[in-house]
Amino acid sequence: MNPSEKAAYIKGLMEGMKFDTESDAGKLIAKIVDLLEDLSLSVQDLEDEVAQLNDFTDELDEDLGAVEEELYGECDCCCDDDDCCCDDDDCCCDDGCDCGEEDK
Repeated sequence: MNPSEKAAYIKGLMEGMKFDTESDAGKLIAKIVDLLEDLSLSVQDLEDEVAQLNDFTDELDEDLGAVEEELYGECDCCCDDDDCCCDDDDCCCDDGCDCGEEDK
């Protein structure tokens, strides 16, 4: 059960028990249950928004990856190292080659 369902269940229990909401303690408990219900709905809304933001971030990441691939392409490293981490400024190859010079 999610928090909203649990809050609704507790409220249903309170109503089903014919809880005395006219006494001081009953009023307090009824207000606490109402607050619990409101908070659980707010949490659900926030979880939904976070899920949407995560989806949007994933889409942006994919789009940025496509842009990076278009701009930078694949590394044309002069070494055959599969773990080569070349970029325009530096080369990690053991032989000290400058991979980006021929492209400049």
